[in-house]
Amino acid sequence: MNAEVLDWPADRMVGRGFNPSRVPPMSDSTVVHAVLKYDTSQQPPCVVLTSYPIGEMG
Repeated sequence: MNAEVLDWPADRMVGRGFNPSRVPPMSDSTVVHAVLKYDTSQQPPCVVLTSYPIGEMG
């Protein structure tokens, strides 16, 4: 398995969480877990399939 560091601006929101006890219940985050698809036949070779705030997993 190969891994690369993605150069992503720190102020760009990449994850959205939902907590029904929070007001408002939706929250944005730049510190996330991301699921990537890696395909060398495409440019760029990495595509973000989904992302979610790290805090959502406890």
